[in-house]
Amino acid sequence: MKLKTQLAIKADIEALAPAAWNRKNFVLFLKQCREQWDAPQSLTTSELIDFLTDNEIVRPVEIESKAYGCKIQCVLGRPSSLQLALSFFRDAYLSHASALEVHGLGRSGMTYVNREQSPKKTTSRLGQGRIDMAFKNRPRRAAFEFTSGTFRVTFLNGKHTGNAGVIEMPGLSAEQLRVTSLERTLIDSVVRPQYAGE
Repeated sequence: MKLKTQLAIKADIEALAPAAWNRKNFVLFLKQCREQWDAPQSLTTSELIDFLTDNEIVRPVEIESKAYGCKIQCVLGRPSSLQLALSFFRDAYLSHASALEVHGLGRSGMTYVNREQSPKKTTSRLGQGRIDMAFKNRPRRAAFEFTSGTFRVTFLNGKHTGNAGVIEMPGLSAEQLRVTSLERTLIDSVVRPQYAGE
């Protein structure tokens, strides 16, 4: 790759706001900028990522789960841990204890990220017997938990709501975050108190 191209790539990446990217982000960015970088058609996404990591323009961050292996994102600048957590799934949002924290109502050592399931047709009716059974048993806890050092994130597979009550608001570092509104956060925390903080 020509030096001019390398310098153009470096300048454009370093001008971006702090973020955590997956492979798809790099695919789109290469497609969008290939011409202005004067990058050859032979430059692949893998080669772009290798160039950026080799030159410490981005750094890989790995989160690990005993049950689910590891996930890797590339970090540009210094995004917050909440930005990192949100970057692993499209249309994800912070909920429960994490949303309470963003709204200034507490602190939690665990980050909760909700990724809604696709809509499902329900044919069964909800009866009092099923409600009683649900409250008789211990509440389920999500097992989709990942860690990296002191960073801990649990990904929740929430029911499809069409992102009801999901807003964008500044986080603790003024970064824009997708998070449940205060009203939705309080409802979620009452319904699933096991995720509302220790």
